[in-house]
Amino acid sequence: MRLYNPADMRRQKLAWLASAALALADIPLFCAPISIAVPVQQGGLETTRAWTLLCRQVQAESGIELRFVVTKDQEAALDELRRRFVDLAVVDPAWYAGNKRNLVPLLEARVARQGAVSVSLIVPRGSISYKLTDLAERSIALTRTGQSAAGYFVPLALLAEAGVVYADPKRLVLAETFDSILKGVAFGSLDAGAIPSYELDSEAGRAYADFIRVIAQSDPLPHPLIVGRVEDDPARYGGLIRAFIGLSGSGRGRQALLSSGYTEFASPSTAGFAALNRYLQIYRDAYGAP
Repeated sequence: MRLYNPADMRRQKLAWLASAALALADIPLFCAPISIAVPVQQGGLETTRAWTLLCRQVQAESGIELRFVVTKDQEAALDELRRRFVDLAVVDPAWYAGNKRNLVPLLEARVARQGAVSVSLIVPRGSISYKLTDLAERSIALTRTGQSAAGYFVPLALLAEAGVVYADPKRLVLAETFDSILKGVAFGSLDAGAIPSYELDSEAGRAYADFIRVIAQSDPLPHPLIVGRVEDDPARYGGLIRAFIGLSGSGRGRQALLSSGYTEFASPSTAGFAALNRYLQIYRDAYGAP
């Protein structure tokens, strides 16, 4: 009869643990769910619906479970990422420019089919304002304070570059959406407003084209980005990146994109960042740090 040997039992236990570790090592890390923080865009419900469709389609294309959380603004999305509550975040290019030391761009979330995005300052067709300096004593409609390059920083920089700096906050009319700015200017209830080029090119923009006039336009700007933490291995997201880029190649993928307001996802580029950095510096000189 073989006697119990504690040393043999320890060796067997160590061998079993080693085998289990080797088996687990073969399981790719991207099988684990990936999470992304999404700042609220055209209302919380619309953002939730859009990203539900996007995540569902990405999972169907890649087999990767993608979860999302809607945050109240850009700062909250980056805070979720910094505190490691999520893996990725959607960020406006202005916020990426201010935090790029800690972020790595993984995808460009394109919002215009023609590539570049620019910002137009518009007035009602019958307005007596024909140049930026004419807006010095008038109000201008922007989107929420400090949340986007196109809706806030760049239009104020364009005006500051022309010598128009709003010391009175009442001159700034803050709107929830670009669509409401477009309609307000077209109907004459707003003196002026800032609108990105893709809004002017949209069906609504074309419908109101006869009721507005563009008095200034920015240089081309970057698109929004999907970013990760600089200390994380981007290889983990390879399958996810390929699935996002592939959305525009399938019918269901294009349908999901249409509901989200994006035209496609692509590899990130540096296009437009030189102009954006210049506008941000003009803004800082006029109004202080964002």
